[in-house]
Amino acid sequence: MAKVPAKKQSKREKLVEKKVTDFFARKPLATPMSSPTAASEQMTRSRSSLSLSKPVTRAAKLAQECTPTHPSRQTRSTSAMITRSALKRAHSPDNYLNVSPVINVPPPKINVKSPNKRMKKFESDPESEYPQDVIHVVGPFTPPNHLEKLPVRPSIPSVTPRVPSPVSGPVTSLGSSSGPTDHLFSQPSPSRMSGRTRKRAAASRVPTTVTEATTASTSSQRGNAPNPLDALLREKKTADKRNTGPAALRLAEEALKQSSRETSVSVQLRETSIRLPDLTDEQAAWKAVQEQSHRSPLNSFGSHDDSDELDFGAREVKMLGTSAGQAINKILIGDKTSKGKEKTQIAKRQKDSGVSLWRSPLVEDMNIDYIDSQSIRLNTSFGQEHPVLALLDRLYRGGLDASFALLLNSGAIETIPAYRLPTAISRLFDISLFSSSQVSDAAYNTLRDLWGLRRVRVELPFSVIASTLGHLGAHPAVLEELGWLNEADVRDDRFSPERHRDILMKLVAVVKIAALAGAFSPKEVADVIMSLLLIGLDLSTWNELRIQLNIVIDALCSHNTQDLATHLTIHKKVLKFGSKLSAVNKARLVLFFGSGGGRTRHIGQWLAYCLLCTTLILPTDQLPSLDPLILLLSPEPGSGDLFDVTSESMDFEDLGHYVTILTVALADIIPYAQEERTIIRCASSASLESSPSKHRKPLLPLELLRRVLEVIQGKIVDTRAAHLDRSRTKAAIQRLTMRIYYECLAIKGISSRQRTSTLQAYFSPRQA
Repeated sequence: MAKVPAKKQSKREKLVEKKVTDFFARKPLATPMSSPTAASEQMTRSRSSLSLSKPVTRAAKLAQECTPTHPSRQTRSTSAMITRSALKRAHSPDNYLNVSPVINVPPPKINVKSPNKRMKKFESDPESEYPQDVIHVVGPFTPPNHLEKLPVRPSIPSVTPRVPSPVSGPVTSLGSSSGPTDHLFSQPSPSRMSGRTRKRAAASRVPTTVTEATTASTSSQRGNAPNPLDALLREKKTADKRNTGPAALRLAEEALKQSSRETSVSVQLRETSIRLPDLTDEQAAWKAVQEQSHRSPLNSFGSHDDSDELDFGAREVKMLGTSAGQAINKILIGDKTSKGKEKTQIAKRQKDSGVSLWRSPLVEDMNIDYIDSQSIRLNTSFGQEHPVLALLDRLYRGGLDASFALLLNSGAIETIPAYRLPTAISRLFDISLFSSSQVSDAAYNTLRDLWGLRRVRVELPFSVIASTLGHLGAHPAVLEELGWLNEADVRDDRFSPERHRDILMKLVAVVKIAALAGAFSPKEVADVIMSLLLIGLDLSTWNELRIQLNIVIDALCSHNTQDLATHLTIHKKVLKFGSKLSAVNKARLVLFFGSGGGRTRHIGQWLAYCLLCTTLILPTDQLPSLDPLILLLSPEPGSGDLFDVTSESMDFEDLGHYVTILTVALADIIPYAQEERTIIRCASSASLESSPSKHRKPLLPLELLRRVLEVIQGKIVDTRAAHLDRSRTKAAIQRLTMRIYYECLAIKGISSRQRTSTLQAYFSPRQA
């Protein structure tokens, strides 16, 4: 590189130049590198020292700006002042730079191989600019005058600078004012692979280490792929905030539907001009029912059967083939036949189920208005034998319900002698059923007090119960058949269904308190029980009333049948009526007694036993023998008897009802178990006298009955539960068999584990 022609220097300038030269000559100067290998080693040592050195101060940078040129006089004086300041700061303890400057020695120009493709342009064209995201510090250099104005990127001490491979080429002097050195102080631009933008560091006067930054990595790390679920969640959250989500849309649709529904109903009401009083027009409703009944069954809703319209003729048989068509036609005909049989059986069972007690409303009866029970004033008379009875009669006939109820609640009727009360009891019974609520409650409380507090029993005649049934609309033929009432005595009153139910509940309640007090004559107990059974067997009876009927029948049998004669009377009357009923009604009849206890269960067992066995056996205080039942349960195959399950004509629905009757007949097996225990003891004592090896254990009746039931259960074919009637019957027999087995173990006192049949013994550990 050609030197600038120097002018004449003064002695002062020469002295300053000499001192500067001597100062920098104290340390060994860098010699020119003669080979690429030497240049590489020198650059490696220089960069290592720079990376490990302390920060470069301003004084050192200003000292490096001094050049061996021959400027003008003003310039030389300025450079002399800078040189003196640099010498002072160089010897100061604040200067920690230990770098050997090279004066007038052009450093070698090293082309660094880039690890990526962005450096190829620089390697091929040395005159082009360096990449702006790479900082190269090759050695001591002279910063430009605007160094303080540009921000310097702080170095990262933990990063080791990359050592470039040596390359040959001309070396450019660092001291020249021109050349590709301005890029060393420019801020590096962000990498193109990452979308992040770095902020410029604030200018600082704090000394910083100028090192070589690492070049771009071989492969930029890609960011994580965006999660589409997060985007959906953000969209949903935004939509919910704006009330535009699916939930808001759903609520809006429901609101629109509701508003449209209300609008359509209001429009329809406005168009048809429907008035609320018209909805209670019973005559119009009955006309609609008649019109519906006169229509064809095929046109009515629910009566249309698609299978009935299938006409599988010769054309269809030809299309499917001769064999397949005939087979399908046979199946269709069989289905129609079976459906017809099923419909017939269902109609027969519906007809057989229940005993109709109340008269059904006729067509001409629909035009009659219902009678309000509160407007009825019964033609009753309390008599004039006692002043209290006379006052009651006058108040009731005068319609003074409040005064009449007040007199009854006062207890004045208890002052009447017992022999004058039967007439008053009958009148109070009628008033408690058919009067207003105020008078009815007062009469009911009076009857309860009379039967509960008096020591002398006041009987309630059955005639008032029979007349009440006729007044409520019972069939005259049923009442006449039982010998209770003539057809002329039946009144032609009609009560609304609500009032009819209310009166029935009151009737059962009054009979209950009379039964608990023993207020019925032993000769009339059978008629009272029979009247309650008729109410319970009617199809219109609801569950609550049926439960109350069970309680009342149990009270009648427990408190009013103290002798065997009353038992015989009840048995004969109920058996005569029940023997004419179907299987389902027989089962319902005996269940009213089977749910009771004590005397009620005893009556029910004899009744069920006689309904199963056709032989006439009069009941006794003892239970009947089990031998007729064992013979009944073991019929000859194909005989068609009651329990012949192998017969083709067997109705398993009826068989299930007969199993229910058998369950009631075996409700109390304690006497049978005690009798068997006596037989076992006698057999054991006989075995001690004779040879034990020749003695055989006798087969007891309960054990034999249980085995016979197991045989019947095994003969019922129910593959895959295809027939529900058979499945129900098998389940009922299984329950009965298990109950007999475990009750026998409990009654005999020794279980199958040879322990006492108590809860404590069952859960206690087994003794060795």
